[in-house]
Amino acid sequence: MASALALGLGMMLAPEAAQGHGAVPIAQQLMWRGSTMLVQASYWGVFVGSDGGDWRWICEEAMSGVQSRLMSLCTDGTIFASDRTGLRLSRDSGCSWESVTSGIDALVIYGLVSELGRARTWALANNADGSGNGLWSSDDSGRSWQRRYAMPAHVGSALLGSADDRTLVISSLASAAPQQLVLHVSLDGGATFAAQPLTYQLDGKAISAASPLWVDPRVPGRIYLSVPQESGSVVLRIDGAAAPVEVLRTPALIYAMERAPAAGSDVVFIGTSKGIYSSQAGAPFALLSTLGSAQCLSAHGEALYACAWNYFPDFAAIARLSSDAASFSRVFQFGDTKGPIDCPASTSVGQICPSYWASYSSQLGGQPTAPSSPAPTSEPGSCQLAPMRHGQAASPSVRPWGGLLALGLAMLGAGRLRRRRARDSAGPFG
Repeated sequence: MASALALGLGMMLAPEAAQGHGAVPIAQQLMWRGSTMLVQASYWGVFVGSDGGDWRWICEEAMSGVQSRLMSLCTDGTIFASDRTGLRLSRDSGCSWESVTSGIDALVIYGLVSELGRARTWALANNADGSGNGLWSSDDSGRSWQRRYAMPAHVGSALLGSADDRTLVISSLASAAPQQLVLHVSLDGGATFAAQPLTYQLDGKAISAASPLWVDPRVPGRIYLSVPQESGSVVLRIDGAAAPVEVLRTPALIYAMERAPAAGSDVVFIGTSKGIYSSQAGAPFALLSTLGSAQCLSAHGEALYACAWNYFPDFAAIARLSSDAASFSRVFQFGDTKGPIDCPASTSVGQICPSYWASYSSQLGGQPTAPSSPAPTSEPGSCQLAPMRHGQAASPSVRPWGGLLALGLAMLGAGRLRRRRARDSAGPFG
């Protein structure tokens, strides 16, 4: 019963007119450029700032035409974003955006990963007749692309890269019947791949969809998969050619997996739509009460950050977790944003974003202000990989709060909410 009231009141605390810009903003991906954070929120764009510093905005209208986009940030500062077909990119910290015009411009992008140690970006792509299906890469900031691994008989669905750039994992379905789920794994940085059919069954049924979730840097060949189920999600662990092992079954949506950043730590976390699960030294995963949801997990230095819920109960779009993730500090709420990043008037952001900020900034809880701080410069840092999966919807458009609250109260009065879970709002991968 309390959940119904909390849900209704929490929604009332969210920006009332958020449907005007597509949806309530939800932090879905955290990328790093030195100490600068780039936070992606579908239907809104990218929020740029730092832990303890000012926050600015790159409106999505200046970036690409698709709202549930994939993104990655490369070592040389190039920002990539998927479009309806092909990619768009920025080489000036997000001020100007242009389309990729060769190689993959006519393909639909299903995965996007930029490497940590060099200026290479990988794109998993498909097209209608399969002629372009496979893994493509660019070593020159997106100017040219080559297909490194052709998959004409498979439709790729998700791509994951390891933190050491050595392992790449692709999930796909065979295009011909029977449509077998297959993992394609490279342990040599994409030079060669081995195809591994996934014949494992859950509850007596073959797995028809799975996404690579995490590569454990301490155990060679150890890969974790997220498998959607009607009742929630399952996390599987695969060690080389061994049969998968189920390590977590949850009614939540699975978003991310990460190890605690402290040196020698044996604690692993899984971010879900119901919060964070924790496991120490291989013990079973247990749900922590720290956050209401965690759409991303990102280790940076000695700190672990999460994409949390901007409204009740977290009141944090980005949270910095304690070493055991038992508590957190708020780093950023969308209402902290002061305006668009400062860009020349001739750029995409300079031309487009100020007017959108004037129209929609009140939905974030802030007041329209003119840009005053410079756009972040390209700092030494690492490329970041994109956890979003193409084709999975972003959060739903916001509904009028009054009706939902009234419905919650009516159900509360009738006693019909007893022992029922409050349903998750559909997340960025729901």
